[in-house]
Amino acid sequence: MWLFGGFGRDNTGISGYHNALWRYNSAAGEWTWMKGTSTRDQRGTYGVQGVPHPANSPGARWTSVTWTDDSGTMWLFGGFGYGDAPIPGHLGDLWRFDAATNEWTWINGSSTVDQPATYGTQGVPHTDNTPGARTEAVCWKDASGALWLFGGGKSGGFLTTHRMNDLWRYNPATNEWTWIKGTSLANQPGIYPAQAGDYWILK
Repeated sequence: MWLFGGFGRDNTGISGYHNALWRYNSAAGEWTWMKGTSTRDQRGTYGVQGVPHPANSPGARWTSVTWTDDSGTMWLFGGFGYGDAPIPGHLGDLWRFDAATNEWTWINGSSTVDQPATYGTQGVPHTDNTPGARTEAVCWKDASGALWLFGGGKSGGFLTTHRMNDLWRYNPATNEWTWIKGTSLANQPGIYPAQAGDYWILK
């Protein structure tokens, strides 16, 4: 089991955002600190996009989302915290962590906070497409290895968050996002079928 970042106390007892990566071995009942720092509110070290490096590290954050692919590689997207500058905000960066080399790779998205989305054409992948900066999204991985992302909150200005209903698919093989469903507009009401239940199924 892997754990990254969050909001809480650092090694001095002061609260803030974290960028530490931990691994838990259930057989041994032991935690191992793998990467990141023991102090709060660290900026990201991005390096060169697509190039792994021992010094690379996502900035401190919380409410990000993670996936694990079929090879056991961990992926990290977005959240609220620090990019490459000392002012926190919504994040839209995509990272990959290779446990074999203990290295992070900045894969996609911006190193700055509050990056706007680029939707392109619905259903058409493109290298310029990006969901943009957001927190508290929902994620899952399908049988083909594609990474999916739904909704979350975007910056709406000072102390304001816009809620989204857009659905995205990321293809690791091509490094491209595709806008699949939903709208590019914030705070949209749901459109429910007759006798709607408590859950939705994507087919």
